[in-house]
Amino acid sequence: MIEYIDSPDLPDALRIKALRDLHTELRTPPASLVEQKPKGGTMLSFVGHAAVTEMLLRHDPLWSWTPYAVSPLSGEPLMDRDSNGRPIGMWIKLTIFDHSRVGYGSVEVNDRKQDGDLIKEIIGDGIRNAAMRFGIALNLWSKSDLESAAQPPSAADLVMEQATKWTKPQRDKIKQTLKTHGIIDDNATTFELFAEQVSKHESVAKDVKAWALAKEQTEKKIIKDLEEIATNE
Repeated sequence: MIEYIDSPDLPDALRIKALRDLHTELRTPPASLVEQKPKGGTMLSFVGHAAVTEMLLRHDPLWSWTPYAVSPLSGEPLMDRDSNGRPIGMWIKLTIFDHSRVGYGSVEVNDRKQDGDLIKEIIGDGIRNAAMRFGIALNLWSKSDLESAAQPPSAADLVMEQATKWTKPQRDKIKQTLKTHGIIDDNATTFELFAEQVSKHESVAKDVKAWALAKEQTEKKIIKDLEEIATNE
């Protein structure tokens, strides 16, 4: 393992060497720190936030991160938010060996996560993303990027992309229509479970919102026709 240098002011040549050594040693992370998760029909290798933190502490105990921007009024970190005001992403600045690089952390919102949980995930993802700019676990990022590009998005991925763009009222209305027609059940409580169930119905998954709207319009027309028939009688 490379030796870290406990000093806030590293000479440029020493800093460059430390950063190069960091990249060389951690470009391929220890196998014990690598995890796997399913995505797009394949298994992707990755290192989690805790593993990245462990690697950073081993090489530079003085590493730090800060939000890239803060509110001039409240002093709180500036975050990207969805249409419901929930946090979905944030730019951060990661500093290792007195050198800073920018990264972006994001999260998938679902109704079961509190805002505090979302913010913690955003921070962790931002640190992982910025660490990659230093070369940490770069081999895994390169592999996952190539595999993602080679694999067409699955039906579940397409549904997920659609669902995350809806407002909560839209989402609730669409979910009710889908449940009425047996597309989803009461277990579809997260975006992932919702996408998994809807993706089993190809005609629905292509454009979930349009399908649900068409069903609603058809049902309204049937009700109107029945009311007219009843009135005439």
